[in-house]
Amino acid sequence: MNVRSATTGLRREWRLAIADPRVPMMLLIIGGLTLLALLAASQRVSHRLERQQDLESYNARQRQFLESAYTESSLTNSSASELTPSEQDRRLQLQMSARSPDLMRFTGGIWWTILPASPIAGLSMGAGGEWPDHYYHAGPSQTQTLRRLMRPNPLLAAVGAFDLTLLVGAMLPLGVIILTYDVAAAEREQGRWELVRSHVASIPRLIVARCLVRTGALAVVIIALTALCSLMFPTGQWDAQAMRNLFAWSAWVSGYVMFWTALAVLINSLQLSSAGAGLLFLLCWCFLVLAVPSLLERGINGAIRMAPESELVAMEDEVRIQAEQEADAAWADFQRQHPEIKLDEDNPQQEQMLRNVALSRVIQSRVQIQIARYFQRFVDREFLLDRWQLLSPLLAWRTAADQFAGTSLRHFVSFSEKTAAFHTEYVSYFESKSLAGEEVLLSDIQAIPSFDAAGLQTHLYRQSLLLSAATLMLWTTACGLLSWRCFHGGAR
Repeated sequence: MNVRSATTGLRREWRLAIADPRVPMMLLIIGGLTLLALLAASQRVSHRLERQQDLESYNARQRQFLESAYTESSLTNSSASELTPSEQDRRLQLQMSARSPDLMRFTGGIWWTILPASPIAGLSMGAGGEWPDHYYHAGPSQTQTLRRLMRPNPLLAAVGAFDLTLLVGAMLPLGVIILTYDVAAAEREQGRWELVRSHVASIPRLIVARCLVRTGALAVVIIALTALCSLMFPTGQWDAQAMRNLFAWSAWVSGYVMFWTALAVLINSLQLSSAGAGLLFLLCWCFLVLAVPSLLERGINGAIRMAPESELVAMEDEVRIQAEQEADAAWADFQRQHPEIKLDEDNPQQEQMLRNVALSRVIQSRVQIQIARYFQRFVDREFLLDRWQLLSPLLAWRTAADQFAGTSLRHFVSFSEKTAAFHTEYVSYFESKSLAGEEVLLSDIQAIPSFDAAGLQTHLYRQSLLLSAATLMLWTTACGLLSWRCFHGGAR
């Protein structure tokens, strides 16, 4: 009976809400903004897919150039008439060095690592505008491989690029304020309060129903449009994990809207005028959406200094200079580690090549330690944000939204770390040929390690999501309990 009564009440409030000119207009505005955000998202993802295809084609072309040094068929497939002058020079360079066991030192790199575009990557800009989704292998230099532009992390920004995360996080609450700040005060100020009280068994239930209907309509518009556009015009490769992330994103939208609904109920449970309720609502929005994220960003930036990329490059240069001064000691250690190597006195190039390998290993081991520390700063920053997201539901929402879209700082750091590990694997693959003193064969070129970033973007960091969910639940519960206290205390 209670369920049927609640359903009837919601239907009645929906009919009354539709009769309010503000509600259809707000639904139209939110729907239009959602479509604009989805259009921008589609363009971003489409651009990433095109870039991904170009880079994959580039990688395949470089392998083809290498193979053309062994087979005439590959050379025919990429005939000079089809190549640009720069591609012809590149093919000649690779052909001349293809058989060298120290191939990577002469070519300066022959591949890009790529973070595949998820079909829901457009749901949030996240750190995607500040971190690359691909890296170019720059020969033996690992820091040059991991080049990027250092800009502020938008994950902590109060406002950022226009996307669905900004729309839901900052603009949707404004719509909630417009539709719910006076659901009780308007009746009282227009002299209809006693009439309403005489026809309603429970004033709290009436206020909850009015707020829930209006905020729920906003959430349904955003979720329905997002799901419809994502499924009708998919970009990227859909899989089970991508679908789960889309459904989880919708659940978090609902959870975030529930907090603002609970806050609307709380404000309407107070005996305030329409102007007073609206002002209090706006103050809450300014505090939770603008003030707390901005202050927290400054605090975290002060607590954990983010090193610029130039510092990492300078570090490698310093390590290289120091290692070159210790080249003789590195060569002696290398000989002790590899007693099986026999030097040919008539081949001075062999010793020089092995000396280069020994020096590169020393530099690489020292640089890897510094790079691990470099990335750890970003990870520490994320953990610090996780602990402080309890201060604002907006931070919890942004953290979760970036997680589901695969555009969080953690995702890009994981991609960078995987690229660094693959860099080491790739260089080591050719160094083994140098140690053996063997020429690179066609079978070696065909067995070159391949980079696989599948699953990186759709991977979820559960601890962060659990904290995000707990934050939304705590804020919603707190507002609900305060509302109950106000109603129970006789405010109505």
